[in-house]
Amino acid sequence: MNNNQNRHSNQKKWTAAIPIITVIVYFLLAYSLSEYAGYGGNGYIYALPVLIVVPFAPFISGLKKFRMAYPTFIILFYVLLCTILQVATSGAVKLWHPLWVLFLTIPIYYIFFGDKVVKQDFNDAIHDKQRKYKNGINVDDVDFDVDDDNKK
Repeated sequence: MNNNQNRHSNQKKWTAAIPIITVIVYFLLAYSLSEYAGYGGNGYIYALPVLIVVPFAPFISGLKKFRMAYPTFIILFYVLLCTILQVATSGAVKLWHPLWVLFLTIPIYYIFFGDKVVKQDFNDAIHDKQRKYKNGINVDDVDFDVDDDNKK
């Protein structure tokens, strides 16, 4: 196995491990908030933003290049803003209900900018395939069945 394939394999392993690590951190933080920070049983709710790390696992491990999509931005903004305001005001300000309207901007965004976004994603996918082919990582031709070589 060459160096690029070994690095790619390690990145896949980290991508698979990050969700498990995130869940462990979530439970530790939630328990700490509930027991020691005075949030009572609400520590599990206030620790939820930690789980936002899970969809970003391929970017954190370096498997994919990071590019923020508009729906991802809206989700992050919504969850973080609502959670931070609720924690900062000890539950007095709850914006979960009125801010759900932000999600209605997603289809509006794609109505006006959808063609450009889809075209850019398509071009990025083509360039990514070309880069992998030049580096000797042709993911489509990888044979994962090890036993085939032993049967000859």
